[in-house]
Amino acid sequence: MIETKTKNNFLEENKNKRRLNLKIFNKILFIFVIAFGVFYILGVNDLATKGFKINALKKNLNNLNNENIKLESQVTSLSAYNNLSKKLEDIGMVKIGRVDYISAGSGAVAKK
Repeated sequence: MIETKTKNNFLEENKNKRRLNLKIFNKILFIFVIAFGVFYILGVNDLATKGFKINALKKNLNNLNNENIKLESQVTSLSAYNNLSKKLEDIGMVKIGRVDYISAGSGAVAKK
């Protein structure tokens, strides 16, 4: 009779320990799932934010490229020969007609 009680007590203690271990395991698993969910949501939020930033930067890049094309076109038109010659006439410069060169004789410019 004493042996049966001891065995029953032993079996009950094992069952209680298993239940305790299972409860601890379930709590740890629950905490892990909650932590994983929080990190997943934070990661998705971060990716969405970066996606919006990238789209804004792409729009800015396209605007800058368009502005660059317009400015290059403006530089080309302003540096055209007709435009430059008109500006030169406006400030009072004249075209060169005939160029006369002066010969220096012996070819030396300065002497000791």
